[in-house]
Amino acid sequence: MLLKIALRHPTMESCLADLRPKADLRRLIAIESQEKVPHLWNMSPFEEVLGQEPFRTYVKEIFDEMIRRLGTVVPFGSGR
Repeated sequence: MLLKIALRHPTMESCLADLRPKADLRRLIAIESQEKVPHLWNMSPFEEVLGQEPFRTYVKEIFDEMIRRLGTVVPFGSGR
């Protein structure tokens, strides 16, 4: 779910399709193999629950932490 947001995929289906062939991306979120990437029908109920409190707040906190960590290795404004 967070990967979908971070990579700006318009749909979960496009995110999962992007994830399957990319081992480095899967390792980033601790999915060991293509076979372990969830199917779209597994994600729909999961997304519904995450949209409700208190999970919505937890997701925001996790995303903020991911961005904080990313900011420590990718300096803002690099290349300017």
